Amino acid sequence: MAGVMAVLPPVVAFLKDPGYVVDWKLLKTTLVLYVVLIVIYLVIQALRTPWELDTEIAEELRTLRDAEVGRKGEIAELTQKYSDNRPRLGLNVHSVQGESNWRTSGVPVAITIQHLAGRIPTGIRFDPVPSNLGKFSLRFDALPHADPAPHQTAVSFEVQEIGVPQLSPKDWATTSQYQGELLRLFVHDSPPDLSEIRYDLVAHFKDGDDELVQTFHLVFDPYRFGFAGNTA
Repeated sequence: MAGVMAVLPPVVAFLKDPGYVVDWKLLKTTLVLYVVLIVIYLVIQALRTPWELDTEIAEELRTLRDAEVGRKGEIAELTQKYSDNRPRLGLNVHSVQGESNWRTSGVPVAITIQHLAGRIPTGIRFDPVPSNLGKFSLRFDALPHADPAPHQTAVSFEVQEIGVPQLSPKDWATTSQYQGELLRLFVHDSPPDLSEIRYDLVAHFKDGDDELVQTFHLVFDPYRFGFAGNTA
């Protein structure tokens, strides 16, 4: 385009005035200068293109390296999460099904805990579990430790009515036969027409000097009238 603009003015002048004398020396010099500039431009582009390509490739490689470092970090985090030696507990629920069976089976639910993985947990204690409408509380006895699987340790519990004085160990022993009925009242203390009633059971325990927490879910089926065995 620049070369055309150098030649076009003399051509237009000649067309308008056939007597116009073209300064061929000036035109030749101008064209030579444009050719030199074009050659210099092409040389610069030829030198610049590989540098730009190298820069783009370097940027892509840097992006890939950053992504790889991020993935390695995530892998290391997951590896640490799942391969560390922190204790992990399992809670098992063994429940009678059917309300009529609950009335005739004494204590219709047995709960056991076991040590699934990691170091031995100690000082295990549980938060009280309130009934859905808050009239009763399900309280679990603390345990010094949990035995490794497949061994299971029974967890004793009692149902207390909120606002009623707690029984002494002697009185509780004489009324333990009624715990099944109190447990039935506990699950009944819920809004009607629920297809499932969930209770969070929070366990606190020690890993050396560290305090850890694990939450289990007690799931009650009102239609089958019994607790599910899965507490995950």
